[in-house]
Parts: sequence; structure tokens; C-alpha cells
Amino acid sequence: MISFKMFASAAALILAASACDSRDRAIAAPGSGLRAASPSENVVTIRVHGKGQYAVDEAKGLGPGDLQPTVARKYAARPGTKVVRVLGYPGVSGYDVVVAVNAARAAGARRVDGVADYSDDGSTGNHKTWSEAIEPLPASERPDTVGR
Repeated sequence: MISFKMFASAAALILAASACDSRDRAIAAPGSGLRAASPSENVVTIRVHGKGQYAVDEAKGLGPGDLQPTVARKYAARPGTKVVRVLGYPGVSGYDVVVAVNAARAAGARRVDGVADYSDDGSTGNHKTWSEAIEPLPASERPDTVGR
């Protein structure tokens, strides 16, 4: 179940994406418009393909339940400030993006950088970028603690 707080967070991310100006950002990957990660950041990338299908870095074909443990393992393997990059492909639902962001929050992410309408071909297209500081997901809302 999505709480009002989660819905409000997702709405804020979507609004931020529509208003973000990426002129001042260094390019992190061709066509992404995201700023380059600093050496002190531990960045994990979640690709949101839609219909409950995700990829985390090189791990592909993941479902919603696989996200939080996979991101947590990635964060545990490397030091640094935990940052998640969420790449939403054209046509993905806001719900699928919220699932990805909340999985990263549950794994300890402190910032989300995102791209809406992302394309793997490196084209800049019509995508929008955003960056938002995030708070850890409360234990009562974490997928690994719900129902305990």
C-alpha cells in the first residue's frame, strides 16, 4: 500500500523532473544530463523498464522484490555517500519509479538523481533530469520489515 507520504515524495520528484534545468550539470554518461559522481559517492543505477521490470547496475531482469536486497548488497560492497540513479524509460509508470526510489531509500540512499524518458542510445531526446536529497525509508514502510 502506498502511503500519502510516499505519494507526496513521488509527486515532488515528478514535479522536480519537469522543472529541472540541466545546463549547469557535468555529463555523467552520454546523453544522461546527470552530474558526474564525486569520488566520495557510492552510486547505484536502477533502470526502470516498466511493468515491474528493473535492472540494477549489471543485474537485469529483476522484479520489485529483488530491488532492495540487490541495492543494499551494492552499497555494502563500497564506501561512500549512497546515491541512486533512477533511469526511467519512456512509458514507465510513476508507481514503478516510486518502487525503485523506495527500494533505494530502504537500502540507505541519501540522494536520488533521475532521468525521465531515458534512452540507451545516448540521445538527449526529450528527457528531463532531477536530483533530490532523500530521507531513509522509515522501518514501518521498508519492504524487508513490513509484516514483522
